[in-house]
Amino acid sequence: VAVGDVGVVAGRDSSDGDYVVNFPEVRAWCCQEQDIVVDNEADRIRSGAVVQIKETVVQPTFGWGNASPKLRGFVMNVDGRGKVSVQFGFRASGAPTDGLWSACLKELEPVKLTINTDDDAPQEFRIGDAVRPRHGLKEPSTQWGSLRPGDVGYVVATRVVNGEAIYTCNFPRAEMWMGRRSDLELDHIANVIRPGIRVRVRRTVKEPIFGWTPGQTHASVGVVRSIGYKADLVVVSFPGVMGWKGFIYELEPVGIPDSIFAQQVPPVGLGDCPKKHTLRPQTFESGESGGKICNPCKARSKYARTGATWYNCPLCDYDECTTCYHAGKTAAAPQPSRRPYANIKSTVPSWSGEQLDSFDIHTGEFSFVANEVNQN
Repeated sequence: VAVGDVGVVAGRDSSDGDYVVNFPEVRAWCCQEQDIVVDNEADRIRSGAVVQIKETVVQPTFGWGNASPKLRGFVMNVDGRGKVSVQFGFRASGAPTDGLWSACLKELEPVKLTINTDDDAPQEFRIGDAVRPRHGLKEPSTQWGSLRPGDVGYVVATRVVNGEAIYTCNFPRAEMWMGRRSDLELDHIANVIRPGIRVRVRRTVKEPIFGWTPGQTHASVGVVRSIGYKADLVVVSFPGVMGWKGFIYELEPVGIPDSIFAQQVPPVGLGDCPKKHTLRPQTFESGESGGKICNPCKARSKYARTGATWYNCPLCDYDECTTCYHAGKTAAAPQPSRRPYANIKSTVPSWSGEQLDSFDIHTGEFSFVANEVNQN
């Protein structure tokens, strides 16, 4: 082990209090507290992070393989010894980069991601971008498959077919789903929720799927530890709670202005189930016999048509048809077990005469452009 090496703390010796650290090439290295420091940059390189190889790296520990300088990749996994598995997908030429590339933590750096409120950007997606089916999309060019409206996933590969970019994405219910640029849009909020980012439960989520922990509210701020490679479960450390789990669409980065939610992020759902979980849009498929029964109106026939939409709470197995969903009808709710959190006031300031252009989640810096004023 040399100065500058980065490893993962495995534990402490119960007899003398020494730390036990695992490195990619050395296991169970023992040291005292004054011998090591936390590498804050490396600590953000966890599953779900977007990374690139540092410019100072001349020869990676495990060789270049299918990697190249300045190539952007997506972290699939970091093992207990600090060995990182990175997915680079396909090169711009369309040539595939087969398999996962391995590196040491010290050889990588997180890519700085920002929220850009320009609806026309990016023209092309990059590896690791968080995307979702385009709002209002009736049918993707490659069909829905297991994908559903509102799902969020990560781009893990791109290739060019007949001059057109084809994106391979991992969604929670549709791994390795492929689609075109016209099928997808960037999820501006989910795209900056990465390991090391400070987050809280979205103000629009009344009850997270896995529930609140004692004392946790919308005002509670935690740090993202890791995200599943399919953008499914997010592990967050809140004060007093090290392993709270939630879904990426239930979270928001701290400091996001209300204007971004109102203008850039269509709501995932307008309604809630009786236990106040946010309903998710679903699409009826031809292989499903009998359809679904709407809990409020008890109708079944509305789901007999392939491609019809209904709204579901996966935790409670609760369903609503489109009519009841948009009418705000909800079946009788059971008596709540505790008083819900309410009356949360946003501390985000508002601005007049300017339009938000971008927000840097790492530095908290905002960029503005002046609104056009009609002189007539």
